[in-house]
Amino acid sequence: MRKISIKRIDPEIIEVKHSVAVTSAYKKIGNHVVLKGLNLNVPENKIYGLLGPSGCGKTTLLNCIVGRNTLDAGTIKLSFRQISDIGYMPQELALHGELSIRETFRYYGYMFDMTDDQIETRSKEILKLLELPPAKKIVGALSGGQQRRISFAVSLLHNPKLLILDEPTVGLDPILSQIIWDRLKEMALNGKTIIITTHYIEEAKGAHNIGLMRDGALLAEQSPSSLLAAHNCQYLHNRLIIEIGLMRDGALLAEQSPSSLLAAHNYQYIGRLVHHDIVESLVEALEDALRHGNVINKDQYIGRLVHHDIVESLVEALEDALELCQLNKKLANIPLQLEDAIYGNNHPAFIHYAAPAILCLCAFYLPAIYTGAAILSEKEGGLIERIMISGMKFIEIATAHLFVQFVFLGMQTIMLMVVMYIIFDNPYLGDTLTTFSLIFLIGVDGMFFGFLIALLSKSQTEAAYFGIGSNFLLKFLCGLLWPTEGIHIILRTLSLFLPLTMATEALRSLTTRGWTISHPVVFSGFASTIAWIAVFCVLSFIVLRTKKDLWSTK
Repeated sequence: MRKISIKRIDPEIIEVKHSVAVTSAYKKIGNHVVLKGLNLNVPENKIYGLLGPSGCGKTTLLNCIVGRNTLDAGTIKLSFRQISDIGYMPQELALHGELSIRETFRYYGYMFDMTDDQIETRSKEILKLLELPPAKKIVGALSGGQQRRISFAVSLLHNPKLLILDEPTVGLDPILSQIIWDRLKEMALNGKTIIITTHYIEEAKGAHNIGLMRDGALLAEQSPSSLLAAHNCQYLHNRLIIEIGLMRDGALLAEQSPSSLLAAHNYQYIGRLVHHDIVESLVEALEDALRHGNVINKDQYIGRLVHHDIVESLVEALEDALELCQLNKKLANIPLQLEDAIYGNNHPAFIHYAAPAILCLCAFYLPAIYTGAAILSEKEGGLIERIMISGMKFIEIATAHLFVQFVFLGMQTIMLMVVMYIIFDNPYLGDTLTTFSLIFLIGVDGMFFGFLIALLSKSQTEAAYFGIGSNFLLKFLCGLLWPTEGIHIILRTLSLFLPLTMATEALRSLTTRGWTISHPVVFSGFASTIAWIAVFCVLSFIVLRTKKDLWSTK
């Protein structure tokens, strides 16, 4: 009888194909090193669970894998060539709440060059697979759990080979979490590779491989069963405690300090507090004010107006008296002769002077507000990040925003002119087309200003501070509350280099003096506005090219 020889093969030397291979990854954000020589290998057609506390670098690693961030050192190799082979679900919802489920699927389907029939067929499959509500439902009206599943569905829509999910079960009840894990296991059996991050320890037991991450490094990379067997643990969280040292959100919970020591430590700080009697301080301040006898004249402006009217009335009375005495009325006049004003009248209303400046401020800041708010809302919600990971370029996103904003700008300019010059009946002597063009260009200037603020700001609060501060600067130096002819020479020189100073004077000359664009003052207003549009465009381009993690709000 012929012998049959059986050769034992060590499982460790079997060649495993990897969908993702990260080698010696280093990444520094600011002064903090997020990834420290990390090595990670994700086998094909498996679920890889990336486990670790918040702030350990999981999301940064995923952003590097999908191409949104670049490593400072190290390599990332993918077995896929096209961006459409990757499906990404960010930690945020990153969904347009105003769209319906069907519209959301069409929006992302068109990004991946899917036909209407493909989108419709795939949508029906996903709706059934994830037990989602009808496609006509508005996303913003759904529950939190349903919105998470919609976000999951978007990452599945184009049937990717690699699925990257950043904490998909955060905030979900156990039943919904189990539904998602069941679907992930089905997809892995059907040939998909899945990377999922989580900080729910026992939940990660559903993965084929687990990577334990702490402080930007990978502590272990094994299957859950191997990890438990190697350390003789019954539950996965026991192993995680050993590796991560009871780390939770970056705080070490082990080795608690004795309460007596903490009490003594707190007492030291309490002893340093300076005693301050508020009542006594207020009494002293009141007595000091009474001693100095401070007087504040709140009605100084009104008093000057009254004084001016009294002087004019006295001059008119003297003229009448001289006329009755058959004497020359000029004897009652001051030595200076004031002729009639060339433009307007000798007693112009302040609102007529301020109207062009108010119009310029509105035309500038309204587009800045809604442009900045539109981009920041998408930035904070993770929408821009998700869209760009889906393959769109920022120039395409910016072009779409510009197209919509130009439509709004045209409507805004018409409404501002109607309100200011028809409803409020302010003086208007200029050419309508020239005036419209100047106000429209000021709006374009404000639109790019808002765009720049959105690029520089991490949140809408930061953008609001920036906008309010610049508003006060322009309000006082562009000729609204303070005529530029009456300010200090240094401030007057500075005001010439602000976006609205020349534009305000040009609009005032157009509407109250009837000058045309051939006049140097009006031409300077147009030139200054166009120059500032170019400045904001160049600054935005520089920020886009140089600022790292531009679309991250963390």
